[in-house]
Amino acid sequence: MAPVLQCPDCGTKHPLAVAGQAASFRCTGCDRVLKVPAQFRTSPGPEALSDASVGAVVPHRNGDGPARRAPKERSDAVPRVWRFIVWLIALPLAFAIVFGFARAIGILSGNQLQDVFLDTGWDRFWPVARLLPFVALVMAAIVQFSVAGLARLRAKKVPPPPEPPRQDRTEMREPARPAS
Repeated sequence: MAPVLQCPDCGTKHPLAVAGQAASFRCTGCDRVLKVPAQFRTSPGPEALSDASVGAVVPHRNGDGPARRAPKERSDAVPRVWRFIVWLIALPLAFAIVFGFARAIGILSGNQLQDVFLDTGWDRFWPVARLLPFVALVMAAIVQFSVAGLARLRAKKVPPPPEPPRQDRTEMREPARPAS
């Protein structure tokens, strides 16, 4: 069994024979820089990285591919269903807010709204079209603050999962030697 270096972040196993004389190399799974222990280098090199970045050296089993961990799901993330519901509520609400405000300050009249449906020609859409950027802005604000509020409520209800303790120094083991 050839010794391998396992990344502490993503769990990807790298054969140390590939590293050769290099003091460090990048993990193919997460792009973290890993340090090759001195006893596994073909010749000693400068110690460029701290010991905290060294993964555990484990024996490589035949047929064992790189171990990948599933990406962690955030416990405070708002599910897509709730985001969709927020958008369904925000769309008519934004139109009501912008058009109500426009009518209140006199930018949009009742006759202009009637003309959109009863008049002919492309000019009839101008009173409504000029308000659409404001509708989009109000809708985006409603969605952003609603989703942020839902995430905050979800974070208060669901305690975060406990994280495993991180060790400053990872234990390095020599590969198993064949019995003689």
